Amino acid sequence: MMRGRSSLLVADYILMRAAGLGMVITQFELIKHVFIAHGRHLASTGEPLIVDRIEAWKHGPVIPVLYHELKIYGDRPIPSLRYCNTPTEKSASRASLFNDVLSKTERDIIDGVVNDYGDWNMSELYQLCHEDGSPWSQCYTGEYGVEIPDSVIEAYYKSEMMVL
Repeated sequence: MMRGRSSLLVADYILMRAAGLGMVITQFELIKHVFIAHGRHLASTGEPLIVDRIEAWKHGPVIPVLYHELKIYGDRPIPSLRYCNTPTEKSASRASLFNDVLSKTERDIIDGVVNDYGDWNMSELYQLCHEDGSPWSQCYTGEYGVEIPDSVIEAYYKSEMMVL
């Protein structure tokens, strides 16, 4: 089995799920959703959800490859990434593609993040990701490019899931 997915694929799936629920998501929010899903997946399975590097930037955890893909949207809602030329939202084959590519466990974890945080605004997600003890707070030094290791993310989300 593949150890992790592209953050672009996971982000595109989140956008499809959010659109189906009538939600719109900005790039800041989408990056945080992918990060949280990655943390929950690590805590639940011991395996990474995404393979892309995560860094501690001023405004929280960032997945640079995803950020650079999304930055053209600024703070506007993102309609769809159409990752790897996925069909449009209205197409049944789009959902089918994600069902074929993502495992049920991966989809369930991502769906949980969309359900739990899909209506959170930028300020609320900012506060969540900047909490004392969060992976970001443990790694942020003010310097550019500091990685947040999966081990830190996994330990944090394991402790968070125990509280839930």
